[in-house]
Amino acid sequence: MDLCNPIGPEQNTAPCANDSTRRIATASNVWTADTPTEEQRAAWIANLDKIAGRNPSVVIPGHMDPAAPTGLAAIEHTKAYLLNFEEELAKGGDSVALKAALEARFPNLGMGVALDIGSKVATGEMKCG
Repeated sequence: MDLCNPIGPEQNTAPCANDSTRRIATASNVWTADTPTEEQRAAWIANLDKIAGRNPSVVIPGHMDPAAPTGLAAIEHTKAYLLNFEEELAKGGDSVALKAALEARFPNLGMGVALDIGSKVATGEMKCG
């Protein structure tokens, strides 16, 4: 599988696809609606680890604030978000509780719609796609 293949070895850049298990975001909520199962999100985290293992100096996220970092911090943000998402989802509750918990852990992130829809899909309140 092509995991954000570097443009070239001399550039050490990882332009990341905006599909469900290779998506990277920074300074924004992560779009999880396309990965409704724990297994899909675990595969996503595994792919993030593979991308990070390449140690790219530049990572081009699919969603980002223009002032956000474009190195490994983008991968670390996405992974931390997904791990926290799983932890909060495992506590049970509805999408409102999941959304509130993630907003408390990651305040002031952009793309609130990603959290709204992702929370509903993960708790089974909504289907996506």
